[in-house]
Order: sequence, then C-alpha cells, then structure tokens
Amino acid sequence: MASKKKTIKKVKAKVTGERSAPMEAQKLFAANLRLHRAKLGLSQLDLAEKCKISNEMVSLVESLARTPSIEMVSRIAKGLNVPIKSMFEEVKE
Repeated sequence: MASKKKTIKKVKAKVTGERSAPMEAQKLFAANLRLHRAKLGLSQLDLAEKCKISNEMVSLVESLARTPSIEMVSRIAKGLNVPIKSMFEEVKE
C-alpha cells in the first residue's frame, strides 16, 4: 500500500508547469492514466487486457511516446472506470 501511495504522489508531482495546449493535453492524459491505474492497483498489462489494447501501447502512451487516438482515449477511460474528461484534468492534491 505504501508503494501505491508513493506512485500516486510521484505522478501528481509530474503534472505541473507550463506547456503548449496539445502537449499539455497529452501530458495530462498520461499522468492521469498512471494515477488512475495506480489507484486501481493495475499493471500496464492488466489495463491493456481490460481495454483490449497491447500493453506496449499503454507503455507508449504513459511515456508520451505515442499520442492516443480518440478511440484509444475512450477505451482507456472505460477500462479505468472514469469519465473521459477526468483524464484531462489537473491532478489535485
């Protein structure tokens, strides 16, 4: 449980600073993806299986190496049981 809280704290710390609008959206999505996944205690593989996507895709989206399509955003939000809009909100303490 302590490592889960550390992960959540690290993710919250990463969602700060000024960014361009498209990059800000991508960074917010990636940070919220990691945060919600950590809160649920899911590995990248667990989430990938739930969303019917590859675990490589989850990794690429989290690391900002790939921008998810609208379909992918929808699948991931559903897999995390959160509204799509929450994936683009600033992480609050």
